[in-house]
Amino acid sequence: NKNTSIVLHIIFGFMLIAVLVFFVVGEMVMPKEDPTGSGNCALYEGTWERVLPDGTKESITLPGQCKAERNEVVRIETTTAVGNEDVWFCMRASQQDMRVYLEDELIKEYTTRDSRLFGNKSASAYVFFRITAEDLGKTLAIELVSDSEYSGFLNKVYVGEKYDIAHFLIRQCVAVIGCSLYMLILSSMVLAVGCILRFV
Repeated sequence: NKNTSIVLHIIFGFMLIAVLVFFVVGEMVMPKEDPTGSGNCALYEGTWERVLPDGTKESITLPGQCKAERNEVVRIETTTAVGNEDVWFCMRASQQDMRVYLEDELIKEYTTRDSRLFGNKSASAYVFFRITAEDLGKTLAIELVSDSEYSGFLNKVYVGEKYDIAHFLIRQCVAVIGCSLYMLILSSMVLAVGCILRFV
């Protein structure tokens, strides 16, 4: 009846407000869950070179765009200069397959081209790989290939603790994440109220 509908609307309205207040207050008041204590990461400052198909090399700057045809392998190299501690590297693959080599040994591979239900391109993702202190001075190579307009596109490379990099990336997208969560919660509540009212 009408009174039941009004009560349900009030209850769900309070629940929505409570969720939003908890989220905002929690972010402002609760202590940070920072495993490393710094929460910082940095851009990798080493120099990069692109290795062309004929073996010649040219200096490049990241982020940037290399001239490359679709499905052409773009290989970039740097000499690791990460200090005396183990460190994580992170680079975004934008609809690209990625292979990471250390002294020509494959240490990381990312591709979803053959595992997606729809589409034939790899999903965009941040790819993490670890470099140890013993790897200082070795050649680090990253190969990227894409059958899309992102062929030859090179993103920034971050270095730091894995949790710090992830925390930094999340902070960059907090507005989008917050809006997405809000819409998810709101749509779920609207769906629940609709279902309840239908059978009341």
